[in-house]
Amino acid sequence: MRANRVLVLWEQENEPFLFISVWGSGKCKSRREEPGTYDGLVAPELAQTAFMIGEPQHDRAIAKQIGCSEPLQSLNRSLAWDYGITRFVTAPFTTQNSSGRVFILEPDSTSGELIALTSIVANRVSIEIEHHILRMELDAIAASAERARLARDMHDGVLQTLTAIGLRLASGMENAGQSNIDTLNEPREMLADAQRRLREFVNSAYVDKRIPLDGGGFPIMGATEVTSKRVFDLEVDCSKALGEARRHWKCSTHLRVSPQGAQVAHHIGRQIPPILAEAVANAIQHGGASTINVEITRRVHSLELTISDDGTGLPGPTGEFDYETVFLQKVGPKTIRDRVLEVRGDLTISNSSSGLTLKIGIPIR
Repeated sequence: MRANRVLVLWEQENEPFLFISVWGSGKCKSRREEPGTYDGLVAPELAQTAFMIGEPQHDRAIAKQIGCSEPLQSLNRSLAWDYGITRFVTAPFTTQNSSGRVFILEPDSTSGELIALTSIVANRVSIEIEHHILRMELDAIAASAERARLARDMHDGVLQTLTAIGLRLASGMENAGQSNIDTLNEPREMLADAQRRLREFVNSAYVDKRIPLDGGGFPIMGATEVTSKRVFDLEVDCSKALGEARRHWKCSTHLRVSPQGAQVAHHIGRQIPPILAEAVANAIQHGGASTINVEITRRVHSLELTISDDGTGLPGPTGEFDYETVFLQKVGPKTIRDRVLEVRGDLTISNSSSGLTLKIGIPIR
């Protein structure tokens, strides 16, 4: 069996996306859409059926089954339009964690055997998707265990050292003149901010989302993940993060959150302050910016962050850079790219001599 293109669409449990992969011309491209983008990939009567469109006998049978004279109406109209679908063989698949459908587009023959072959392909695709989900879950467990170990190391090492430095500063300020006290007070406050952030990180490693660990710091087999019910107030908590950045970098920051009072689970929201801090630091240090504007919009399945500044932008080409270009060509700050990848988010960048704009999407699971 040969075909010009293969299209696979599927949804995964606990993932707020419709995943789409298209193979053609020796290349595979993947993207994500909002769930319901192609609501009902095929007619309801065919939801659990493998079938073919493009061969007269099959077309008549499908048209009769869906009660329509036009067999292509068996396919979601938007899907057919977006991918230029006219002839295809398709089969559904369902696993414990996912469900979707495989489309073989423009097959080189219309043999009835293609339907059986496509069902076999769909079954194999479903197995690969299930393996991918399992690998992601294992990676998450390993990351959770590593995060807990790192938190212990930071608590016993860096945090204790910062506490000692803070005590030494406080002791020195007691015997210093007023001018020296004023000079030392700001770094003391910055040190206190750093201590607080480290303590929040240490606490979050155990409270927000964790896998119980054994005495050696390894995940207990069969243990259930515990997720905290703490919430992250987007306006209150992001205002604190921007306030610290404003004090550290002597700049102006503005925040707008929509809708007012929006909240997310704490293990999701805690990803935002480090991104904001890094964006502000880069804008000031490398772009010479003086003002940073942040807009955060909470949608049903995602958070949308827009961070813009009035600096000189990034060195090199200007213009709009989409997700694929940003990561393939390594456009923009590496730490922000890494954080976006970590949360399986989206990142686009607009670069000009009058400033930089980062648009970040974070899925809400």
